[in-house]
Amino acid sequence: MKTKLAEVSAPPLPIPKRQSYMVGGDTISVDWRWPGDEPCWRMSSKEGITWEDDGPLNEGGRQLLLQHFGLEEIASHLPLERIMLMSPHQLEKERRALEAQHGLERLEITSSRPGAHVEARLAA
Repeated sequence: MKTKLAEVSAPPLPIPKRQSYMVGGDTISVDWRWPGDEPCWRMSSKEGITWEDDGPLNEGGRQLLLQHFGLEEIASHLPLERIMLMSPHQLEKERRALEAQHGLERLEITSSRPGAHVEARLAA
């Protein structure tokens, strides 16, 4: 007796949600893909228990990013206009290049958001 196996197709893999990414602290932060899903950095501040959008990345936010990603050494190559559109993943790649070229210690780069320590490579 011949039996025909039913064609079984695997369900499609879920498309990973684009990750937001936060750099900063208790009162001021820089956010990637927040409050919307736009691929850019925005400033935010904490008012009581909520975070408020404070507009586009500014020089203070740029400094937070340079420090978080360990890129102070090449700050002159990352002006505000350039860094504001670089994803966390791109900034991490810049850091890895510095580590390789100068023998720097490997920096573990994750989001500062409490309870959501997203790796930079996942936030493109």
